[in-house]
Amino acid sequence: SIKTLSLKDYLCPETRPQFLNEMRDSLMEIGTFYIKDHGVPVEVTRGAMKAIQNYFALPLEEKQKMHIRNSRHFRGYKLMGEEMTNNQVDHREQLQFAPEQSPNESFVPTVSHPWEGLQGPNQWPLSTLALVPEFKPSILQFMDQLETLSQHLMEAIALSLNLEATYFRDLFGPSPYYRLKCAKYPPVEKADTIGCGAHKDTGFLTVLLQDMVGGLQGQDPVTGQWMDTRPIPDTFIVTMGESIEKLTGGLYHATVHRVMNNTSGQDRFSIPFF
Repeated sequence: SIKTLSLKDYLCPETRPQFLNEMRDSLMEIGTFYIKDHGVPVEVTRGAMKAIQNYFALPLEEKQKMHIRNSRHFRGYKLMGEEMTNNQVDHREQLQFAPEQSPNESFVPTVSHPWEGLQGPNQWPLSTLALVPEFKPSILQFMDQLETLSQHLMEAIALSLNLEATYFRDLFGPSPYYRLKCAKYPPVEKADTIGCGAHKDTGFLTVLLQDMVGGLQGQDPVTGQWMDTRPIPDTFIVTMGESIEKLTGGLYHATVHRVMNNTSGQDRFSIPFF
């Protein structure tokens, strides 16, 4: 089973050793845990979730104004079926955001390193903001809060490996690149419809906010069995990526996971932060 850990226990010197032991066990066994008491205000999580629900409810013509093809920085909207995971077409709509930055003026396509082109602004069409005025501030505030939470988690992971608390922060530098993905998974009639195919995240860690509909599954690295990662109110799901798996020589697992579309008649919304 997936453990639920409290960030309060990490921040308290008396309970930190127990937190680190439990987190270490979780990462060695499956690579995933829930985090509660995480310090992200409930109005921020609710605001972000409401903002993306309102965005995805917009007419397709309006959403297309934010299409990812309009951004050289890989930010924006993708329609249903425009992305594939593990050679399967994803059954979801999605949005991508990253740090709000000025473009790298020295970037030259085909000459510069491709990753240098990722630096830049997100897309915020004025007509979209007029229809969903809370959209931009809610997303930016949510990313700021998740960046702070992720820094705490990276410190905890370093300490669990008997490293200095700042080890990974120093490795990533003062302005680490992160991504926020907002996804809408529509309900289906066929129960085995895969919303997002089985995969490991490629980054360091993922912090996921999901609604209460359900559909996320993680795979036990030993038995291969799929387990429902059920929604728990006021928690985030923390999953390791392939970077930490490789950095630890496989000691910590990057969890294989997938999303099954539900048959409840409800849309499912999730917001992973990488």
